[in-house]
Amino acid sequence: MGNVAPGTNFLTEEFTQPDQIAAHIKKGDITAFCTGTGGDFDLHFLTGYPFAEVLQAYPVSIRLGLHVQGGSVQFCDLFWLSNWNTDFPQDQVDAMRELSWTGVPYLFTED
Repeated sequence: MGNVAPGTNFLTEEFTQPDQIAAHIKKGDITAFCTGTGGDFDLHFLTGYPFAEVLQAYPVSIRLGLHVQGGSVQFCDLFWLSNWNTDFPQDQVDAMRELSWTGVPYLFTED
């Protein structure tokens, strides 16, 4: 996303219409998810599939596989995109762990 100029209203210019959002998701440069509610949410980054204890502790969850190119993932409120700022708060930047596999893992083994 380094090509977006600071101060740009990226939200209304490039990330409002379904076809715009779909294009970015398919490109893999930015995505969003809507919880449909206010409140606080926990983000956990795991290697591989979550253990049973994690699934029991968080029965309502969103799972997303990430492949990071560029070294970091940044999290922000959707409205941050209406005034693009490259000076991202460092407490909202995560370095990604090495994934156990590339792509979607097989759910079965061949005999």
